[in-house]
Parts: sequence; C-alpha cells; structure tokens
Amino acid sequence: MIIKVENGKSLIQLKMNELGSYLKFIKPLAINWSDCQGSIAQFYAIFSYTKEHKEKIDVDLKEKLNSGKFKLKNNINHLNKLLSLFENATYELSFEPEYDISDFWDIAKNHHLYTSNQIMREKGKIEFCEDKENLDFLSESYYDGFSEYFIYTQPTQSLNQERVKHYEELLNTGIRPTAIVYSGQAKSKGSYKDGTSWQSNYNSGNFILDGHHKLAAYKNLSLPPSLLRITKMYSSINELNFNLKDFKKDIEPRLQKPQVTHYLENIK
Repeated sequence: MIIKVENGKSLIQLKMNELGSYLKFIKPLAINWSDCQGSIAQFYAIFSYTKEHKEKIDVDLKEKLNSGKFKLKNNINHLNKLLSLFENATYELSFEPEYDISDFWDIAKNHHLYTSNQIMREKGKIEFCEDKENLDFLSESYYDGFSEYFIYTQPTQSLNQERVKHYEELLNTGIRPTAIVYSGQAKSKGSYKDGTSWQSNYNSGNFILDGHHKLAAYKNLSLPPSLLRITKMYSSINELNFNLKDFKKDIEPRLQKPQVTHYLENIK
C-alpha cells in the first residue's frame, strides 16, 4: 500500500544518507551507521528516552495492533492518523502477519548502560576523550549479513519486564500482536558504457516505532513476529536528507567523541 503524506506534522522524521540514518520522534531516538571496516557491520547508538512521543501514537491503532486481528485494509483511517505525524513524503506500508524466517531476525539493543544513560555518556567523554582505539569498546554494533536487525528506539533498561511477560502470555495463547518498524529506502539507477543498466539500493536502519515489549516477547519465545512495516520512499539518492547540520545538532551531543570522529571521517 502506497500513501502520500502532504500535510504531515514532521514529529516523526527519518534522516538518511549513504553512511547511516537516524530516527527522530520529537527528539533523536537512535542512529545507525556503517563501521566502514570492509564489512557490512553497523554501529548504532540508542539515546535517552521519554514517554512523551509514545503518547502521540493513536490509542485505537495500538489496540488494533495488540489484538492480533490487525488488517491493513481495515485500518486506513488509523494509519492515516499515524502518518499525519510523519514528514511530507511517500510511504509504503506492508503487513506481515508472520515473519518469514523466525531464525533470521534479531534486535539491536543497548547491552551496556553507558550507551544510553546521559550521565555515564558524559563521564565517558571525559575518561575516553578522543582515543580512536576505544571506538569498538564504546560502540554497539551488529552484522546484518545473515539476520535482519530491528533497532530499539528506547534503552533496554526502560522496558517493563512485566509487560514483556504479558505479551509472552498472549503469544502462548496464539494471539499475535503487531509491532511497527520504520525504515527508508532510496534507489539509484544508471547505465554502463555498454548500455546495460545498473541499480543500487540504499536502506536505512529498521527502527522500532512501537512494539519493543512485543518484539522482546517474540524473541524470548523464539517466535516469528507480526510486523507493520512503514518505509519512506526516496525517489533518488539526491533526496537523502541527513546532512552535517543535522549531525551537529541532533547526534554529536549524544555520541562519544570516538564515535563522532569515526562518523565525520567517513561521511562523504
């Protein structure tokens, strides 16, 4: 399903370039970017979290998603209400009642408190200063060559484990609640000198917009999740919108100095 948003409030913004992407819901929530070490590994960081943005997602839509009876075509009004929070753009929506291969998805979450706690991040900036050799130690990373990763947009320690257990109980009864994953895609096309065509795809991270507790429960029970995917469609790489000004304003104050250095050294 394709929906074009023309009067969006821009509360939910996806910023993307050829190096990485980040999700902003009123404020920056998470970022991913290439480790640029000859593989397809990705660094990522999850920032401090407040409940303010979650309350803006339509309650009725959440109830539909949690019921296990969600149908894309039956919830157009709810989806349009959700998309009114987004930027003006073209979006592709797809519903997966059951993920195709349960063994090949995973969650990118912060495993260390200092990656999402503001006080400890600030302490780390002092202790580790500009030392590049601390980059891997300070950074979370994932390798998406074999698994599709869904990136948390709130710190792991903010999850309510009782809520996770609630969803585990629902899953054990056969109910399949749906999580929302948001990403972006840009396509670049051209022709070689011999006339043959080529195409390259640029994909953002898969950010969890709603459903952290649900996906944690699915993972704990080794079950394939139910997903509502929202994809922001860039018509070309010329529309990519994560610039240096965005990085300086939204991201640099939230990263460790070695991470900032790595990003700035590798951005084109």
